[in-house]
Amino acid sequence: MRPSMTTVKALFIAVAFLAGGNVGLLTGILCGMDGDSVPDAIRNGGAAFAGTVLFVFGLIGFWFGFQNRET
Repeated sequence: MRPSMTTVKALFIAVAFLAGGNVGLLTGILCGMDGDSVPDAIRNGGAAFAGTVLFVFGLIGFWFGFQNRET
């Protein structure tokens, strides 16, 4: 049984957001423990979330690009 491409893409998107959420939360907690203010911790956590999601989307894009290229 082979999953549809839509299902695979949806799972990759969910994984990207879950990974970004974990990295963002951990970054925010560590910044808060380091003595930064709450807005700085939120800003750094949000930036880490966005960076992680974009990084995972880039990896997924390259993977799908290599899977679908003509040889």
